[in-house]
Formats: sequence, C-alpha cells, structure tokens
Amino acid sequence: MIKYSLLFLFVNLLFSTGFCQLKTEVLCTQNAENSSEVWEVLSLGVHQFEADVMPIYGELYVTPTMPDSANHVKPTLRDAYLLPLFNQFKKNNGNIIPQHTDISYLILDIGYEPQTVIRLLRQQLRTMQDMLVFKADGKWHPGKLQILIKTPFGGILNQEQLILTGVTGSGKDLSSDLPIEVMPMIELPFSDLTTWNGIGNIAFEEYLNVKKMVAEIHQLGRKVYVSKCPKSDDAWDMLQKAEVDFIGTLHVEELVQYLTENTKE
Repeated sequence: MIKYSLLFLFVNLLFSTGFCQLKTEVLCTQNAENSSEVWEVLSLGVHQFEADVMPIYGELYVTPTMPDSANHVKPTLRDAYLLPLFNQFKKNNGNIIPQHTDISYLILDIGYEPQTVIRLLRQQLRTMQDMLVFKADGKWHPGKLQILIKTPFGGILNQEQLILTGVTGSGKDLSSDLPIEVMPMIELPFSDLTTWNGIGNIAFEEYLNVKKMVAEIHQLGRKVYVSKCPKSDDAWDMLQKAEVDFIGTLHVEELVQYLTENTKE
C-alpha cells in the first residue's frame, strides 16, 4: 500500500488550487487490493489507472489469475475503481480531480473470457453513464472517464460491444482506421521504444528515434502511453523530454514527486 507522506498534502494543495497540471502524467499500474488504495492514488492527483480484471461467478474481480480459494479477498472492480472514481466525479462537480478537466482513463487488461467481462462491465456502468465517454445515437457523450480494453481481442472490436468502452492500441495499430474516440492511445512498452536500460544517458540517436515515434503518434491524434518503464530518474527524464503523455508505473509516489519537481511550464 502506498504510504501517506507530506507529498500527499503538497500535491493535493497544488491540484486543488489549480496551479499544477503535469504534461506527462502518471498512470498507476498497481492492482488495487482495496478501495482505499485508489483513494490514496487520487489524493496524489493521479487519475489514470490500469488493472487486471477477471470474471468470477458473475462478478468482475481485480486479479490477473484465478484465486486459489473461494474465500479469496480480491476486490471487485466496482468497489476498487468504479465507485471511488464515480464518487470523485460527483463530489468535484463533474471532474475526477478538482480543477483538472482532462479525461481520465481506466485500462482493463482482460486475460480470461473477454466477452463475459464486457457484458458484465456494461451492466455495471449503466448507472454511471454521466461520468463516461461513450457513443450513443451516433454521438459521443463528453464524459470524464473512458474505460479502455487492451487489444487485441479479435471479435470484440465492433461498435455494438464497444458502446461504453474503447480500446488501447499497440505499436502494430499505428495504421488502424479506428476513430480516435475509440482508440485514443497507443501503448508502447519501454523495451519496444529503446534498447537502453534506463540508467545513465541514452544514446542521442536512440533518443531522437523515441521522440520521432512519439511525435508520429501525436500527429495521428492519439496519446502515447509507455508501460513497463524502469524505476529510474534517467528514464523518466527521457520520456518527459520526448513528451509522452503517460508513464505507467508501480512506483506512483516516487514518479509523482519526480514529475512535480521537474515539470517546466
């Protein structure tokens, strides 16, 4: 569990007064063990998430694998993520984070029965549609949270099944004709961007290649999410300078502190 510190109070003050909005954002990839962990992450100003989801006996649980026992204590997706985000949306007059108007993303990594997950997800999201980005009657509802499904899942990519969700793309999807609203971001693992290990200085030519890739994706109108990033100031600095939109990490507090201290207006 992320430990409370003065950083929580400092960052919360900056966001609540509207003085801090990071250009490169933190995306929390740590599966929540309970709802309080999501509240702690939100208190840092972080409102981008990725979670492993599995259907178990008609409910969606946050776990990458089937629990060993029926008496498991894995949290449900609804309790751990959906309700805290919806409560924030209601409390902050239509924003997930006060004074922060950008869309939040919740990326779901589905390793088992994707059709079942999407069906159950649609049922649970019906009462939260005010918060969501989704398509209805040919128009996009301008919500503040978009649920994204990791691709590829072949047959699930049709408009009927993606009414309340979108998808993340990969490096193979740069030429995809899916609308930006359906595929708003491209996920690139750090190791796909560079052979550099994230320690010391990256070769200038490699840095230019990273920056070029990021720029090409931005020209397509999509955001760039770099996942599986090393815990390294050097790696974070390079990605920030390359202007990636989201850095995925298990080390949320450390990355928030780094970006807060090193973001230049």
